[in-house]
Amino acid sequence: MSFGLSIPPALCGFGAGGGASPQEWLEHLEVPGIDSLWSLDQLSGRSATPEPISLLSYVAALTTRVRLGIAVLVGPSRGPVAAAKALTTLDWLSNGRLDVGLGLGDLSHYGAFGLDRSASPAGAMLDEFTTMIQQLWAEDMVDHDGASWHLHGIGSNPKPTQDPHPPLWFGGGGQASLRRAVERGSGWIGAGRHSNVEFVELAGRLRRLLDEQPGRSVGFTVSKRVYILVTDDVVAGADTVRAWFGSFYGRPELGASVTVMGSPNACVAQLGMLIEAGANHLVLHPLDETLAQFDRLINSVVPQLS
Repeated sequence: MSFGLSIPPALCGFGAGGGASPQEWLEHLEVPGIDSLWSLDQLSGRSATPEPISLLSYVAALTTRVRLGIAVLVGPSRGPVAAAKALTTLDWLSNGRLDVGLGLGDLSHYGAFGLDRSASPAGAMLDEFTTMIQQLWAEDMVDHDGASWHLHGIGSNPKPTQDPHPPLWFGGGGQASLRRAVERGSGWIGAGRHSNVEFVELAGRLRRLLDEQPGRSVGFTVSKRVYILVTDDVVAGADTVRAWFGSFYGRPELGASVTVMGSPNACVAQLGMLIEAGANHLVLHPLDETLAQFDRLINSVVPQLS
């Protein structure tokens, strides 16, 4: 069992965070018990969030041990050539500590990225994107004629420092997304917006797909982003949760059903449900973006689960 943390936007100076510098933040985040730090990908949205590849490039320079991940990158929004180059650069800057989550993202935003969903369904577009970045990472020159992209004699150098490339995790809760993770990925990550009950059901479906391929589950990561708030004041905590979900999703009512909240022991019990369902990695995402909240989570919750 291993644990990652979502990098708070406060590290960049966005929103609340107590005025701590990036160096101070990372001194509190790159600690025993935490194996990785994760960024969201939200090129457009209501909340102030950093662009993930830029953020992780900066974090790579200030850390030495933790792996760095994106959960999940809406790959088609960048295009395969630009994404392959940017991710390779980050892989080198981090000395091979990069994990890349890939997902569909918000389909209503595709038009803003110049993507034509009438030419190719979003799932097919993600599959084509994945094939292309893997080709660009492996081959000297790539020729590709697909529904969404056309390359002729295009190369991308250098190649990633990780062999053959950074691990690819896939998000999404549909059957096609789960199958994509099993067939093409090193792991699957459940969305933060999925409740514990939904995760249990999805993890069961994922397990059945893994069981169809003997030995496939070895080394395969089953993860979930977990919105969490460690607090002894559940009334004030509920207000914090509603405010965060209202800002990020525009749905303040969603938080009550998907957030792990309460005392350290209560949070441990709720997280235990995910572990029992098959999770072997959790990305913990505190909704109170202060050093005190992160410290409490790291010191009073994670050790009990480890």
